[in-house]
Parts: sequence; structure tokens; C-alpha cells
Amino acid sequence: VKRITSIIVNKMKYLIALTFSICCVHLSAQNVDFKKANFKDDKDGLKNAIIALDIGDEFFEKGKEKVLAMKSAVNDFKAAISQYEIAQSFNSENVDLNRKIGHAFLYTNEAYLSKDFLLKSLDLSADVSPILYFLLGKSYQLENDFETAQKYFLQFRSNADKKSLELYSELNKKHMKECENGKEISLKKRRIW
Repeated sequence: VKRITSIIVNKMKYLIALTFSICCVHLSAQNVDFKKANFKDDKDGLKNAIIALDIGDEFFEKGKEKVLAMKSAVNDFKAAISQYEIAQSFNSENVDLNRKIGHAFLYTNEAYLSKDFLLKSLDLSADVSPILYFLLGKSYQLENDFETAQKYFLQFRSNADKKSLELYSELNKKHMKECENGKEISLKKRRIW
């Protein structure tokens, strides 16, 4: 009994230490911009990451235009992701890059990968682009978490500037309505044979 108690106590100490370490790392997470001052020892890596970001941004903007026109943008977003992954391997602690990767994944057949990037973007900075809330809403909606999705869609509507609201207003309303319908459908028990 003493040996078992000792093992349990040691495991509890380990878990407490691990939890504390994770909290410290999480609290210290902050945005790292793609600037020379942040990467003094790897100028070539920074140069390659910036080139990949620029190429990825071209595909990303084409994809956004298509989405707003209600057209498929899968290929544009996949091309953007392939470039962004190069930059991500160099610096995974950038708010905008994580948001863009998450945004791009939402419009591919791997949308389930978006949420982790979007949440990381949110964790890295308190001062985020309001579009992040819209994207998180869409990500949670795809997981059938309609309550959380609506929370983020409302947060987008409350925080977005006039230009963003004009661009995304119809999509935001559409997703809010879909969440309402999703909640109603999930409440109804149906027997399907």
C-alpha cells in the first residue's frame, strides 16, 4: 500500500509540474514578426520565409476573392498553404500566418485542420483581426458546435470595421442562420431507418 501511495504521489507531482510548465509556456506565447531583428542568426531562412509568404499571399488573395464571389477556391488555398508551410516551418509563432493557414484550410477538403491554427493565432495576441472571429465561427460550425460558432460570428459582427462588414455581411448572416437551423435539427430526435 505504501509503495502504491508513493507511486501515486510521484505521478501527481509530475502532473502538477507538467501542468505548470504548459501554463508558463502558454502564458509566454507571443507574436513573432518576420523581421530581421527577430532572426539575426538566420538571414537566409528569413529571406526564404518572406518569399514563401509573398507567394502564398498572392494565392490567398485570389482564393478570398473567389470565396466572396461564392466560387470554389480550393486550388488557390491549397497553393497558399503549401507556401505558408515553408514560412511556418521557419516561424510558427506569427499571428497573421497562423490565421491565414487556418483561413485557407477552411476552404479545402481538410477544413478540420483549420481550428488549431486559428486558435493559435488567437492565443498569440490579444489584438487580432476581427476576421479571425468569423473564421473561428466557421470552424466551430463545421464541427457542429453551433453555440460556439454563433458566439464567434456575433463577436465578428461586433468588432469588424465597416469594410469587413460589407464584405462578409452576407456570409456572416448565412452562417448565423445555418447555426440556428443546426441547433434546431440537433434538438429534434429522429429515427432514421
